[in-house]
This record gives sequence, C-alpha cells and structure tokens, in this order.
Amino acid sequence: MRCARWLVVALVPALWCANGLAVCRPSALAPCEIELHGEAAPRLTGSCDSEAWKGHLTFELPQRFADADANGWHEVVLQLDLDPTSGCSCAVFRIAYEGEPSGRTVNIGDSPTNDGYGGDSWSTRFDAELLVSHRDLLAFGAEHRGSPAESRVFGLSNLPLANRVLELEICDQSVRYAVDELSGFFNTYTSNELIAIRPATRGGKDAADARIYAAFNRVIHRRAGRPSHDRFGSGVRRVEISLTP
Repeated sequence: MRCARWLVVALVPALWCANGLAVCRPSALAPCEIELHGEAAPRLTGSCDSEAWKGHLTFELPQRFADADANGWHEVVLQLDLDPTSGCSCAVFRIAYEGEPSGRTVNIGDSPTNDGYGGDSWSTRFDAELLVSHRDLLAFGAEHRGSPAESRVFGLSNLPLANRVLELEICDQSVRYAVDELSGFFNTYTSNELIAIRPATRGGKDAADARIYAAFNRVIHRRAGRPSHDRFGSGVRRVEISLTP
C-alpha cells in the first residue's frame, strides 16, 4: 500500500496512508538503542531523541539513567505511548545480555506502579506485566475482581540468556518471544488478561489505554529512587526498541 505525504493546516508534516490512518513514524527509523553497561554506558542513539519518537517515548527516572545499587549496570525506566488509531500498535524489544543475568532484568507492564510480580499500587485494573527474573520469563495477568493480585498466566524457565539476545514483541493481549532457536507466541484474546494496548477509554481506574512501561535492570515501580522492594537486576547490556503498526 502506498502512502502520500500531506501538509496539514498547522504546516506540520504528517504521514498518512490512503485509508486515512496515520503511519507509525518511529517504524521508519533505526531502532532507539540504549546502552546500559560498558565503557560507553549509559548512552542512547540519536533515534531516541528524534522528532519521530516525540510523544511516544519518555524517560521516567530523574536523570534518565541510574546505577542506584552501584553495581556498574545502569538502570532505565521508560514510558511508551502507542495508539493503534495513530499507527503504532506494538512494541518490539531486542534485549542483549552480557554474561549470566541476575535478579530482575526486564519488567514490562500496563501500570506505572508495576512491581514485578503481578502487583501494583492499585493504580489501575489494567496492571498486567512481564518479568524476566534470573533466567525465567513470567507473565502476570491484569487485576480481576475477586481474583488474586498475583495471577501468573504464563512462564518459561531456564532460558539460555547468557550472552544472547532476547526479543519480545508486545501487542494488545499478545506476546511473541525469541532467543536463539527457541521462539513462541502466547495470547489472552478471550480473557483479556495480558497487557492492553488500545485507544484510551474513560473510567478512572477501570480505563484502558495504549500506554505501557518498561524497565531494565530493575522493576518499574518507584521511579524517583530505588525500585520497589529493591528489585534490581544485572545483565542487560543493550536494549533496542522499535514501534510497529
């Protein structure tokens, strides 16, 4: 399908496809790359600060990066704003490990107060999250009335992560994963237990939106300082982030 470039009334260029839906502008660029370990760390590539990424990517820690546990592995927490109606429906993370990972190295969730194991500070009913803890990939479901707060819906143990790249694609109610020759896909289309990426709705705590959060070498919660329960991790050297339709 061909797309055309138009000039809107405010004289700001925008990309639109023939069907009227906006193109996901970051998908046309190189991924946003973040270095968290090594001589160059912490640093990020120019794509991360480009005009195309504005409105989609926010660094949540006060100084963008931290090494709060002083172990030489930097931590970062990101807010990603997606919206299927404006072209960006999924986020892809390519997570490069150096050595054997330890602790909580990846936390991706619906809630700004996700703490790694399915809970949050009751910020929103939509609090599903993924966690990589040591060599395990775990998925916890969203809050349902009358159900336990920490409801695990998926798990893989003893993944070969040392000196390898873990790829995670997060879409509405689905996750694709790949590391070496191991790959798979799981979804909760019928139960809506996984991460929700959908146009914003009203309803306060019960409202869904297309905003997700991602933390590396720590969990998401308590972004102004040390993470919730001191849930740090080490092993993530680089993260590449792409947004896709």
